[in-house]
Amino acid sequence: GYKSIENFFTGVLGRFRNLSKRDFLCIGKGEPINIKGVNIYAIPDLAVKSGDFYYFYDWKTGYPTEEDKLQLCCYAFYGNFKWGIPFEKIKLCPVYLAKGRVNLRPLSINWCEVKIEEYIRNSIRDMRTYLKGEDLEMNEPKEIEEFKKTEDKKKCEKCFFKEICLNLKRV
Repeated sequence: GYKSIENFFTGVLGRFRNLSKRDFLCIGKGEPINIKGVNIYAIPDLAVKSGDFYYFYDWKTGYPTEEDKLQLCCYAFYGNFKWGIPFEKIKLCPVYLAKGRVNLRPLSINWCEVKIEEYIRNSIRDMRTYLKGEDLEMNEPKEIEEFKKTEDKKKCEKCFFKEICLNLKRV
């Protein structure tokens, strides 16, 4: 809410005051990377170069979760693949706006490379199961009835598909 916005303006924006336009690699937008014919969208909220390092920021309105590190490593993978930045030059920065905290996490190169490649392979495999005939070329989803509805109502709060889902009369 309001506290997150206040923390963003007072605690985050000042970090970028002395950077030039060319130091900004991306601001929440960018092209996907293509791996084995599949577009991968793993674009950081903000990526900047400062000194010898590249800082990849991810704005978080909630509290830290285990998935945060994996998501940030996806951004590092993107930066390595898209811009050729060595993993050891990337600093991952989750910004927990509700708390006003910015973390700089040193990146474990081996963990990141192994886990991200495995994660991407598994994610592609899993996503294929939701396509008719598991056909990536056609990229047509199965019927909505084949998507299992969660029983965990907390997941519904942040779901992008809740309007569709809530209108269905299924169990």
